[in-house]
Amino acid sequence: APDAVSNTEEAPEEPLSATLERVERQVIERALRKVQGNRTRAAQLLGVSRRNLIRKLQQLGLAGGDEADAAD
Repeated sequence: APDAVSNTEEAPEEPLSATLERVERQVIERALRKVQGNRTRAAQLLGVSRRNLIRKLQQLGLAGGDEADAAD
């Protein structure tokens, strides 16, 4: 149909901030799985400091206590 709109042209269904948070969460979770939860190595993979990764984990509600860093 000529008036059909592709998904890429539709208005976003969520605010940009929510989209960014969702994507950040997915990327960080994937990196952590890849390195078996080692936050130092995940930060290196992501190109951020370990401190910034931990801060982002806290913001996203993904942070465990520091005891989870024993393997780092």
